[in-house]
Amino acid sequence: MNGKVQPISKTQSVKKSAPKASSSPAQVSSLSQRSHKAFDAPSCCTCGIVVGDDTKALQCDRCMSADMWKCADCLHLTGEMYDHLVSDSCVAVKWLCDSCEKLVMDKNFTGTPNTISTSSVCQNEKLDQLTAVIEKLMNRYETIEGKLDSKCDTNQVTKLDARILQLQEKILQMDAGCRELDHVHGKTMTV
Repeated sequence: MNGKVQPISKTQSVKKSAPKASSSPAQVSSLSQRSHKAFDAPSCCTCGIVVGDDTKALQCDRCMSADMWKCADCLHLTGEMYDHLVSDSCVAVKWLCDSCEKLVMDKNFTGTPNTISTSSVCQNEKLDQLTAVIEKLMNRYETIEGKLDSKCDTNQVTKLDARILQLQEKILQMDAGCRELDHVHGKTMTV
């Protein structure tokens, strides 16, 4: 093995020794109940080993729960690999407990470390808001459409403008005719 510690592959499992048959029932009971409640200290969520200062274990990086620790053996980490992970601040590897991993891996997850919320609730709220906005826009559209229906057509406006111009020309012609008549009538009066 060249003196190097070989990483444990994911297919291998770390075996813990079971209590000896010669142990008393009280000893077996206390060994099988290795929990932070019994010792008032956190324990590995897989094997139950008490996590102390000398235990190589990782706490869930999302929920940071006192109950969510996993020892390096259960994570299949060599001592060298564990030391590197916890000592090098540039390593961005995170360990998540099962419930946090499920939340984070959910495509709809939008929670923060202190809240558990999925975006399905947020999406429903956003959908309701969008529906309300669309309804308002449809109401405005119908109002504008009604106002446009009551307004004149541009073809009608063009026809009316042409007719007004014709009437103005006729009035100018009539004015010119009246002046001419006044002028002729004024000459006939002086003669």
